[in-house]
Amino acid sequence: SAPFLTAAGFGVSFGSKVVLADLDFSLPADSITALVGPRGAGKSTLLKTLAGLNDGHPQLVVRGNVVYGGRPLADGPDRPRMAHAGVKTMASSVLQVLSEPMRHLHAYSAMQWRDWVVQLVESHGLPELAQSLDKALMNLSTMQIRAVCILREALRKPELLLLDEPTTGLSEFEAFVILDLLRGPGMPRSLF
Repeated sequence: SAPFLTAAGFGVSFGSKVVLADLDFSLPADSITALVGPRGAGKSTLLKTLAGLNDGHPQLVVRGNVVYGGRPLADGPDRPRMAHAGVKTMASSVLQVLSEPMRHLHAYSAMQWRDWVVQLVESHGLPELAQSLDKALMNLSTMQIRAVCILREALRKPELLLLDEPTTGLSEFEAFVILDLLRGPGMPRSLF
């Protein structure tokens, strides 16, 4: 099938420091793609730049062309989403993090939101999270934090979900849980 995201001559600099230069690549539609390279090669910078997370940096310079979903990346209102946990997210409860992307769609009561989130985590193979809805993310295991952040971004229905080292530091079983989550129903194509 035709590629969903294509980059030509893509580069990223912060002031005079060139992090990425002249990348040419494409991502196939309906796939999970792994980006592999040594530490410091610019993998995280690539993902954060595609997601727009570096846009506020005063010295950011982006070169080349990226076509995302058939249109230039900079011209589209939609960008790839990146699953990550900022300070506010880490201090929020599982219930808050997972219901927040959907609150504009439903006028549920507090109990209905709780039931909805329980059903969500159970249907995605994470039933242990149903017992932790009132816990702040910072009090969960690393695997659970990553799973909640992935689910939160998947609820926003992005065409492309970017993940920065989603299985790093996890046990073999925990890595399986994360990869199984990514292959589950309703999950977008992914690059990590």
